[in-house]
Order: sequence, then structure tokens, then C-alpha cells
Amino acid sequence: MAAAITLTAELGKRQVVIQTYMERDAPIQDFHRLLDKLNETVDRQQAKFQLEAEQLQLEHEEKELKRLIEQHDSIEANARAEFAGRGKRGEFKLTSQQEGQKNQAVANINRLKEHIPWRKAGIAKLEAIVGVPLDDTY
Repeated sequence: MAAAITLTAELGKRQVVIQTYMERDAPIQDFHRLLDKLNETVDRQQAKFQLEAEQLQLEHEEKELKRLIEQHDSIEANARAEFAGRGKRGEFKLTSQQEGQKNQAVANINRLKEHIPWRKAGIAKLEAIVGVPLDDTY
């Protein structure tokens, strides 16, 4: 008599169902090996799916960091040009709104500079899972 084994996994919008059979009276170690093999397969597929999403998010964050740095650098230059264009006299000083923009840009830049290495480390872990060939000794 055979025992049915079914493993179901969610991969984003997909659902994967793995079904197999095994002799009911097989040694318990055989069941463990088979379940370990199936779970390793599912873990790799989940990591593969997640890896793509993480890489896209990293790309987005790196572009956003570049944009924020450019924005930060342009705030004062634009304000100086506006100040000179209006023919104002006296010492140049950023307005409170411009100071706020600059401070917000710095906060966002710092947040991304802290977060990007964390995301890269997560990607490296996923790549290690995806890149490791399955051990066929089960």
C-alpha cells in the first residue's frame, strides 16, 4: 500500500502543488529524506521568485538615491540663482521651505544609504539559495 504526499506552496500569484507516493511501510528515514528534498525544492523556488522582486526593488532604490542626491545638490544652486535673478541685496539665505526640502532630502538619502546594504545582503542570501544545486543523494 502507498502513502500519498502532497506539498503546496505559494509563489507570488502562483500556487505549486507537488504530489508523490511512497511505500507506506518504507523506513521513516525515507519519508524524511523525501520531505526534505521536496521542501528544499520549494524553498529554492520561493527564493528564486523573491530574488527577482528584491533585485527590482534594489534597482529602484539605487535610482531613487541618485535622484535624491541630485535634488539635494540642486536645491541651494537653484535658490542662489533665484536670489541673484531677483536682484536681491544682502547675504544669501535659504528660505524655511528650501531648508525643509534640503533636510527632507538628507533624511531620505540617509534612509536609503542605510537600507541599500541591507537589501544587498538579503539578495546575496537569496542568490546563495538559488545558486546551490540540489543534492541528489536523497
